[in-house]
Amino acid sequence: MSIKATGMFRGRSYHGVIQRPIQSASVSVGKYLVVMAVLLYVSVSASLMRTVGWHYGGGGSSIEKLHPGTYLLVFALAWIAFLEKHFALVALRTFFRDYALVSFTVCAASTAAFCVLVKEYPVTPFIETFGVTIIVFLIFSLLGEEELKVFKFFVDTFVILNIALIFVEYLTQRNFLPAYIYSAASGTEQPVEIGRPAGLFGLPLSAAAFLCLYSLVNLIPSIGGQHRGLLRPLLGVISLMAAAMTGARAALLGSIAAVLIPLAYAFAMSFIRGVSLRAAIVVLMMALVALIALVIASENGLFDLLLARFESDRDSALSRYFALQILINMPSEYVWTGGPADYITQQQQVYNVLAIEISWVNFVLACGLAFTIPLILTYLLFLFRSVAKHAVFGFVPSIYVVIVHASALALWSKSTSFAASIAVVLAYIGRKGGLRGAG
Repeated sequence: MSIKATGMFRGRSYHGVIQRPIQSASVSVGKYLVVMAVLLYVSVSASLMRTVGWHYGGGGSSIEKLHPGTYLLVFALAWIAFLEKHFALVALRTFFRDYALVSFTVCAASTAAFCVLVKEYPVTPFIETFGVTIIVFLIFSLLGEEELKVFKFFVDTFVILNIALIFVEYLTQRNFLPAYIYSAASGTEQPVEIGRPAGLFGLPLSAAAFLCLYSLVNLIPSIGGQHRGLLRPLLGVISLMAAAMTGARAALLGSIAAVLIPLAYAFAMSFIRGVSLRAAIVVLMMALVALIALVIASENGLFDLLLARFESDRDSALSRYFALQILINMPSEYVWTGGPADYITQQQQVYNVLAIEISWVNFVLACGLAFTIPLILTYLLFLFRSVAKHAVFGFVPSIYVVIVHASALALWSKSTSFAASIAVVLAYIGRKGGLRGAG
């Protein structure tokens, strides 16, 4: 069965086909276990784990080096492999038919092998950042509507809870969770005073990155004419306002820039092919709600922290400047295959920075251009081919992810946020929950 999907504007048919994956007669326990694992990635931050005594960032036992969600994900894969073999075969066939996904997997595995076996870096960052993301993408691209509904319900609930917490934190100037940042010099997580709201995410940048992505995946379908009501657009606007209260600039500007792309396309098409009355009313209502919300928030000082960081914030800019200086001063013999395992740590101590907050700089320093260039190219191919093909305007959240990852530790750090982001994109605007893109 195919369902024709009509875009926001009259005469514009995306010809999307909602394809239902093959379902067994019984409930697929393995798929729901994967959904639960990703929900743990979304809701259980590194700061929350550290608060309850799980030393995810370092300093604890070897068991604590992996996220609890990863253990559940491994169990889910074992369950699928032994008890849901048909789905496992479908997943394997899907994997090998996606050349972008295969290329990204090969380059990530090669980089991990080189860094671990030759440079003696820990393997857990590669498992948590790359391995988990590839698995989550593959499974979520095959999930049915029921599993996605469960996932979206809990994500919506978690986001609404955090928006409320961030609002209270902003007003009271107190954080519910202490913030921790990994220090390469000590090999442990160090408590830091951020002084900015973060909710249960622990760190303001983590909160803003997820909230802005959530805003995008709620606004994009509305622009494409897939959401008939105002609830989703309203959630998108409110989550964007909550992200602004964290004071994180890159995520906020990246999301605004990204959402302008489909909006500009939509308005251009409106002049070419005419506007449907319902679509025009929805857009006008969205704009009116956003304008009223922005005025109220601004009048009550909810953007003061963000504006202050635009006016003066030497620490973040200085840390990124030092990262580039370390790269520029990198010895020529390290350019192609990277420096020794302790080289980055030494440079951080020289410049007195907790971390080098540009992920691709870390990769160049650790494994050189020979591995960094193929990894970054296949990472982009994965985002703009494998992920983006699942929805009309699917390249928009991919642009956003690239912007956020370019301005933080991101890919270099041990983080499951990449996997969580991909799951959210597929669940909210993926082909099972919306339109299938061309290609």
